[in-house]
Amino acid sequence: MSAEPEVIDVNEQPEEQPKKKPAPVVSVDEKGLWAFTNHIELRAAASMMVQTKYAPQHLRNEGPEAVAAAMLFCKQYGLPQKCMNQLAFIKGKLSAYGSLVTALAERHPEYGQKREFYIDENCEEICVKNKNLKAPIWAAVVQVKKKGYQQWNEYVFSMDDASQAGLDKPTKRSGEINSDSPWIKYTKDMLMHKARKRALNAEYASAIEGVEYYEDIREVKDVTPKAIDNSLANSVNEIIDDEINS
Repeated sequence: MSAEPEVIDVNEQPEEQPKKKPAPVVSVDEKGLWAFTNHIELRAAASMMVQTKYAPQHLRNEGPEAVAAAMLFCKQYGLPQKCMNQLAFIKGKLSAYGSLVTALAERHPEYGQKREFYIDENCEEICVKNKNLKAPIWAAVVQVKKKGYQQWNEYVFSMDDASQAGLDKPTKRSGEINSDSPWIKYTKDMLMHKARKRALNAEYASAIEGVEYYEDIREVKDVTPKAIDNSLANSVNEIIDDEINS
């Protein structure tokens, strides 16, 4: 006995398979910067930077939001991703340290020459020529001459300035002197940082565009920064939305 032929309803439509959402695009542009067009792609790139440990550890410890904010910073200023090594979150604010701020100033079309040195209480430059290398440092001096200008502008930050601002004797929350403060361990470097900041902010403000200084934020209260808080995640979301809508 032969089997009955199968009846096929030609009007029956095959079930539609649910469409898979396309995976976020994670790529780099010709400058080596991460290319993203929306917050989903940005988050995907940030997560990949965390998983592959490409992002600096101090940012990875803060989470993908911190890495995403650092990536946006590099994108905004056209900086290579390795500059993330000189970005950090202090008290919920993304800040720059090291030579990064100077590198931004050097991009200014009028960037010319810069001299940096230290002086003693007699305003003598501390150098081998003056045979006063052991003299106590009284101030850091930064001289700037813009391209096309003949005049040198001078900016100074002294120990008197540090004392007036209460920086020379940093304290902990308990009121004790904080011997781990950079103003105690690296007084010379901190004096130069302050003088350099004054010079670069005054001469090349349009290149720096209000970038937060790591040392300045840390000085508000001389304490070690804690783990990332909710305010950071909220601020990063606002930055992402502004980047997308701009």
